[in-house]
Amino acid sequence: MVKTSRYLKKADLFETPMTVTMHSVIEQNVARRHEPEKLKHVIYFHETSKALVLGMTNAELIAEAIGSEDLDEWTGKRITLFYDPDVDFDGTRVGGIRVKAVDE
Repeated sequence: MVKTSRYLKKADLFETPMTVTMHSVIEQNVARRHEPEKLKHVIYFHETSKALVLGMTNAELIAEAIGSEDLDEWTGKRITLFYDPDVDFDGTRVGGIRVKAVDE
């Protein structure tokens, strides 16, 4: 049995960027089973069943792209998710998901 994640991973975007419409932004526990609670903001989209766990950098990029830091105003707005090979984690380049305004 292949286990699928309920959250978007960088591998989901290796081939093609994904333009999505934000359905909702909620705070929820994203910890794995048997781990301590880990609350993060999570964005759900109309176009995919997978959600995006929101980190500080992507939150700032979304706020810039749509012109608002108010999470309540993000609903219904469109963004493009893409794989960026230059994303760093703890000083190591690991690649990851980044966000940009929709090219329309």
